Amino acid sequence: MSKHKTAEPYSDDYGARAVRCKHWRWMPGMLAEYPFSHEAEIQTFRVCCDDPPDMGSALPGFYDPATLGCLQRLVEDLFYPDAIATLHSRLLDPLRRETEKCQRVWWVSLSTGRAFDGCECAAEALIVALEEVDG
Repeated sequence: MSKHKTAEPYSDDYGARAVRCKHWRWMPGMLAEYPFSHEAEIQTFRVCCDDPPDMGSALPGFYDPATLGCLQRLVEDLFYPDAIATLHSRLLDPLRRETEKCQRVWWVSLSTGRAFDGCECAAEALIVALEEVDG
């Protein structure tokens, strides 16, 4: 386990949304975070088995590429065999100079033509798809 300050201020919100979904499950390789103290420190560890029984208040750290990849796999598994989920993004203003902050919009498209769009990051786009399955 390691201790560090959280890197993404919004990741807890997305993590909480994800674990509330009926079809959520922890997958091997995901980064789990537990609150550690009042100073925004967290303990992190890698999940080593599929859907461990007692994760308590742990939230996934979607800033971690492996955890984001597992979330994409989870969404694909829910739509399989009808669809494959593909992440997309584009710049909202492609003419901005490189020194300015460029905002992107993210969406997930399925091979069936269905899309979940208008999201501020890849994790949110995948979570919207997961929430949609929950109905």
